[in-house]
Amino acid sequence: MVITDEIDVARLALGQYDIGADATLRLLNLSENATYLVEDGGTQSILRVHRQNYHRPHEIESELDWLQALQDDSDITVPTVLPARDGRRLVTVEGEETGGI
Repeated sequence: MVITDEIDVARLALGQYDIGADATLRLLNLSENATYLVEDGGTQSILRVHRQNYHRPHEIESELDWLQALQDDSDITVPTVLPARDGRRLVTVEGEETGGI
């Protein structure tokens, strides 16, 4: 697949989760990363697409660890990270134009 824009990357990433192919994506914010509202059969989720080579995977995993620690060890409300079908919290999208995002 030729990647032409961020929405293509988001759609490829969604394919790695238990989210229907007809789910809708709406861009909420574009800064360090692109944040999308995902609506699938009445269920809402957030998908964050990181810019290629902006942060290393271990840095993103560290952020996810912090979210989990806050959720487990405090009264602070934080987002729940949804794992991909294979259990990973961070997925890479491969496409002709991405080189791996």
